[in-house]
Amino acid sequence: MIFIIGSITTALCILVQKLQKSSVQFALCTKLPPHHSAEYAFLRPSYPFYNIAFNDIEAFLQNNKSEITCILNLSPLDLPAHTDPNLLNQVIFSTSQKLWLWCAEHKKRYIYASSPTTYDCEKGTLHDEWKHLKNLKPKSTIGWLHHCMDLWVHQMLNSNMPKPVQTIAFKPFHVYGKVTSPLPVPLIDRWATNISEKKAVSIEKSHHDDFQDGMYIKHFLHMEDYTSMLHWILLSDALPSTIVNLAHDQGYTLENAAQTTAAALEEPHHIIYNSLNKNSPEASYHPIERPSTLHLRSLGYNKPLLSLKQGVKLSYCSSGVT
Repeated sequence: MIFIIGSITTALCILVQKLQKSSVQFALCTKLPPHHSAEYAFLRPSYPFYNIAFNDIEAFLQNNKSEITCILNLSPLDLPAHTDPNLLNQVIFSTSQKLWLWCAEHKKRYIYASSPTTYDCEKGTLHDEWKHLKNLKPKSTIGWLHHCMDLWVHQMLNSNMPKPVQTIAFKPFHVYGKVTSPLPVPLIDRWATNISEKKAVSIEKSHHDDFQDGMYIKHFLHMEDYTSMLHWILLSDALPSTIVNLAHDQGYTLENAAQTTAAALEEPHHIIYNSLNKNSPEASYHPIERPSTLHLRSLGYNKPLLSLKQGVKLSYCSSGVT
């Protein structure tokens, strides 16, 4: 049985549906919406599904340690919506650390969400794998806490202490596709909504002299591809313990991404550029973001990815992908 911990998001809902189709037994720890909500009807408790409260995690683990084979920690909070450092430390580091130790003691698999914010202003290609951790210098609280967890895990994996049979940390980049979670709304989702409503597309002005407005490069990953990657990892118990980027192979400038989104919707668009607060953490980030996907591919994930145009059509056009 896979024990999944996470807040109600589009990703969690799609992943649950993929596991159900694969006849995988799982238990889910999340805060469910009211049972009358038709959108989440498939998440209602039914065998082999369990609805576990966050406060009952420890008891559930103790009572089901023989059935549990893997813990997937997607985080019980929508992290960007919280700023309390103590709460963030508890969720990102302390709780994850305890879950890792439990998996080590009982010889289970542990898969957890790290974050691309651990890279922050790293220049050029953003390499995953443990050996690159020492070069990272996060600039945000969330980034540092995820980085500390990754460093601690790497240290434990190289020690003589008991360890899980498998540990995989993953870093998802710019996931979009009608994402349901608190702010910030993914860029592509916000742009698609604005374009559909005949509103302007807003892009932050460049804060680097060498880059014109709209020329920053990002890699956008559709929700379907993201959850397919997670589903594949969950079903791949023979993978080595590792840390891996979950990202698209192709990058887009922000201007080109906005143009592609509009083209997918077959709608005109207008771009406006807004000034960025130079004191914000984003002001120090590097404009070229190239998350390497070579490691993911080398592990065996070979499914083709949706292009940005295909992804927008899939989420926002009734005709779907063409």
